[in-house]
Amino acid sequence: MPFPRQQLILLADDDPVIISVFERAFAGQDQFVLDIAMTIQMACEKVRNAYYSILFLDMKFEGHSQAGMKVLEELRQVEIIEQAAGRPFLSTLVVIMSNSISLNDITQRAHELLVFVFIDKPIDFTPEFVRRVVNKLGVPLLPRTLTTSSRCRGRASMRS
Repeated sequence: MPFPRQQLILLADDDPVIISVFERAFAGQDQFVLDIAMTIQMACEKVRNAYYSILFLDMKFEGHSQAGMKVLEELRQVEIIEQAAGRPFLSTLVVIMSNSISLNDITQRAHELLVFVFIDKPIDFTPEFVRRVVNKLGVPLLPRTLTTSSRCRGRASMRS
C-alpha cells in the first residue's frame, strides 16, 4: 500500500523491454509506485481495485490488436459507478501506446473514453522519455541521479 503522498502508476503491457524501461524510469522514486499488468484480465482487475494516477495502456494484448480498449472501458465503468454512488473519485489520466493498429482507428472511441495522450510505437522508449511523458501530464516525475553507465539518449515524439 502506498504512502499518502505516493501516486500509483499502472503499466498495462506484455512487452518485457517496455516493462524494463518503465521500471528503470520509476526506480528510486519515493513519489510513485509502479504497478504492472501483463494480461487484460490482470489490468481489468487492477483498475477495479485501486485508483491509478496514470494508466499507460498498450492496445495489443494476447494477440488482439484492440484488446486494450477493454481495460479502458472497465476503468471508465468503475468511474461511472463511483460517480453514481456519490463517492468522490479522480479520473485516471490514460496514455495509449500502440503499434498494432493505426491510432486513427481508435481515436474517436478513445476520446469518448477520455484518453489524454497517444504514443505511436515503435518509439525509442527510454526512462527519460517516460519521465517526460509523466511531466507533460502535470504529475512531476523528477529525474533520479543517473550514473554515466545508466544514461540513455534517444529522440521520440508524442501526440496529444
